[in-house]
Amino acid sequence: MLRISDTVCYTREFLCFTVPASVEQAETKVVIEGDNMELYCNVTAGIPVPTVVWTKVATGEHIKGNPFTNLNITRVQAGGYRCTANNTCGVDSTVTDIDVQCT
Repeated sequence: MLRISDTVCYTREFLCFTVPASVEQAETKVVIEGDNMELYCNVTAGIPVPTVVWTKVATGEHIKGNPFTNLNITRVQAGGYRCTANNTCGVDSTVTDIDVQCT
């Protein structure tokens, strides 16, 4: 196997390919206000390796990191968060809802 410019090539067959990004569906997270939370976007495929971006659905705010860690969560942080995986072959995303409950 040979890797050229983020493309996997099998030299015996002279076959090169790329694989689109694929994200596993996410589940709703229930968090108690004041607790810590970690969201992980499970990217199950992608050649070249996809970049991952989290976005708060209501505001469009981009959040860096995978996993996305949120410390001392408040009710303001409740809502939908979209995980998007992107590479040169395609884009896939899923939304996780965060339900923040009072203590």
